[in-house]
Amino acid sequence: MAGQDGRDEYVIQLVTTTGWPIIAVLVIRWKTIEVWHEDRCHAVMDRDLIRIWLERNPGPYCVRDVIWTVNEGEPVALLIRGSGCWLIPSELMAGLQARV
Repeated sequence: MAGQDGRDEYVIQLVTTTGWPIIAVLVIRWKTIEVWHEDRCHAVMDRDLIRIWLERNPGPYCVRDVIWTVNEGEPVALLIRGSGCWLIPSELMAGLQARV
């Protein structure tokens, strides 16, 4: 649930294929979720739509520079245009789903 001011942050820390850590910050607001990476907002997603996607995974979810996708039985892939693509461990996705 978002904080009292309507804003909560969920940090996803991952490692690139070269071993460098990267951080994506999801700013969770009452109606939207912003995806921040490298001090730039790459997407503003509708909170209700991403909640439905997290529950059902009906196919790729694309907003601006961000694509979320998953194949059955595999981790969720997060692609940020111009930055890279990462597999998100299931425990991080479960944490996000609990907050959305």
